[in-house]
Amino acid sequence: MKKYPYFPAGDGLACRVAEIPEQLKIIARRYTGANPPLPFSVRAVSDDFFRQEKDGAYQIDLAEKLGEGTDGYALVAGKLETPVPKEVYLTIACLGPCRLWLNGEVVFVSTFEDEIHIRQPHRLRVTLPKGSTVLLLLCRRTAAGFGCLLGLPPVTVCSALPQSEGAAGFHWTGLLPELTPAMTSGRLEDLLSLPWNPALLASEKPGSSASEDPRLSVSAEPGRSASTEPVPSSSAEPAPSSSVEPAPSPQVLWTRAAGIKNTPVTLQLSCRGPVECYINGVRAASFPDGPHSLTVPFHAPMDIHITGCCELKADAPLLSPVPVQGRTQPWLCAPLKPGEPFDYRRFTSLTNAPWRNIRIFYEGAFSDLWWVKTGNSSFGSWNYPMGVTLQGLLRMSEVTDSPDIREYVLRHMKQCLDHYDYACRDAETYGSTNMNPELTAHANLDQFGSMGAAMLACASYLSHPLTDRLAEEFFRFIQQRLPKLPDGTFCRRGNGPYDTDTIWADDLYMGSSFLIRFWKRYGAGEALEMAADQFLLYARRLMLPGNVLSHVYDLTRDLKTGIPWGRGNGWALFSLSELLEAMPEAHPKREALLTLFRQLSGGYAALQDANGYWHQVLTDASSYEETSCTAMFTYAMSKGLRHGWYPQPEPFLSCVRKGWNAISHYSVDKGGNVYAVCKGSGFSFTKEYYADDLFWIINDNHGVGIVLLAGSEVQLLLHPAGKPSS
Repeated sequence: MKKYPYFPAGDGLACRVAEIPEQLKIIARRYTGANPPLPFSVRAVSDDFFRQEKDGAYQIDLAEKLGEGTDGYALVAGKLETPVPKEVYLTIACLGPCRLWLNGEVVFVSTFEDEIHIRQPHRLRVTLPKGSTVLLLLCRRTAAGFGCLLGLPPVTVCSALPQSEGAAGFHWTGLLPELTPAMTSGRLEDLLSLPWNPALLASEKPGSSASEDPRLSVSAEPGRSASTEPVPSSSAEPAPSSSVEPAPSPQVLWTRAAGIKNTPVTLQLSCRGPVECYINGVRAASFPDGPHSLTVPFHAPMDIHITGCCELKADAPLLSPVPVQGRTQPWLCAPLKPGEPFDYRRFTSLTNAPWRNIRIFYEGAFSDLWWVKTGNSSFGSWNYPMGVTLQGLLRMSEVTDSPDIREYVLRHMKQCLDHYDYACRDAETYGSTNMNPELTAHANLDQFGSMGAAMLACASYLSHPLTDRLAEEFFRFIQQRLPKLPDGTFCRRGNGPYDTDTIWADDLYMGSSFLIRFWKRYGAGEALEMAADQFLLYARRLMLPGNVLSHVYDLTRDLKTGIPWGRGNGWALFSLSELLEAMPEAHPKREALLTLFRQLSGGYAALQDANGYWHQVLTDASSYEETSCTAMFTYAMSKGLRHGWYPQPEPFLSCVRKGWNAISHYSVDKGGNVYAVCKGSGFSFTKEYYADDLFWIINDNHGVGIVLLAGSEVQLLLHPAGKPSS
């Protein structure tokens, strides 16, 4: 693994830019440029789908789709898109005999043991190439079951069939009586003539008039709004015919007109029952049953809403209000409850109205098997490294007076919060959501502690109706549901029979970062007390000789792992400095916490190397020079100096100067790229795991935000004019 120097001498950012505020702007704008503020993806989906488990695994239960029995086969197909090559884990647990191909290569074949040991999971390490990966599953129906549970990385499953390109979800065949050579080839292109479910509606097929005629004829009949529609399997009974036309169901159709300014647009409506037409939220006309015409002046934008059931034609092109991948129809449709009044604001929102047969997806960067998030924009994501990244960007925007960066952070947070209720409904409908599941799960500190703190930091600028509600939910989780020892120490419970119960130094940040801001915003004294207690409780279990902390305490074995991982210790001192800054001077635990802060600071100061770095394993100078812990120690010591917490400040001022010099000269290049940031970690009792297995990467969110925070704090220390509020 490459160690210092990380790039040629002279390419460091400080070699080109001397002033810290300008350095921070370059780092921040490289980040925002690499992670543009894209909206979430919207894709067509069918009403007929495979539900997911809470952990995201797909329930490929073909017996539910095709019926139980003791014979026959079926194929299931989907496509995964990745912007960069990724090594990931897949899991498969069989309900019956299965075979799995990726891009025509067999990666799994079940054995008779899989029929006996029902739902026994298999973990497959596979490489997803850049671009498309076609997943093909062959399942055999037996008395024991038919299908599998399939766990995939957090990437959208798209249609693998060319006629439904861009739509989301798996397709499956009808029941096939016997194997053919094509079915065992693993080549989807040999199988396209089979009857696949669900099938596209005729009006959605490429080449139909819906995609060619600019004067679109839009059918808004109930039940015809889907981009895909299930067809019966070969084993299903045909639906009985009926000559009675069903009564129209109340609904809202939303489309947009594209025309020429000051040129009237004529709408022709063939109504089935009463219909109302709204232009940009204003009722333009009401029509009874039958054909009608309405001419209105064009102005952009021109939202058209129809309530009721009708066929709509226009002499100007009609466009979908939002881009929907996998469909050509230029409209969205949602049910309207009987007697429900039309609400323009609700029915121009993707998240507030139950639009039929579309689904919203986060399709940004996701983790590989090493927990490295690469590929696509991270904008709109919700995870703990993103929390510290957003806080770094926000703090940097205050220190450097960069309103564009602040606006970027607020847009990111608003996009997350705006989609929260939708994500909860999405999870209820599909079993799990692809819309930031870490936001809705509320299962551990990692999922909301850091981002919850960022949300409360943004609340000074962003007034969002969900902030207070979510903050209260997060706090109640910590207070009532988070695992704790009898003395109140936060801990992590093992998830399986071979997992251990543990205490991680990282959780001093995950918990306290949110609790401190919760106390500052709402005055909840119990939040401050919980945060203060954790530092004193953790120190008792994690302290090692030399005044450094063990990364983890193994509660099952009742011993420390004994390895002082750099970033684990960095989280501790960083978070303790935040707590001391917020804590009242007269707080009864303040003196004990100040003593701990000075004790740890002295231990860390003794381990800084001649170049200004702290190392991946703090006590092992042969391990690589790591940027995120160097930034965290620099940040915390700068804050300690700024607030006068050190009786003898000179040694720590030297640490700060050397630390920022190392970061700005040797960790950040002239393009604002941040090097030598350790990837996400597990834990181990051996230092080699940390030094060798936990390799470093460039521009990881575990490091970018904390570098911005460190630089901002150093700037405030050395140039206190214009100091922002804490």
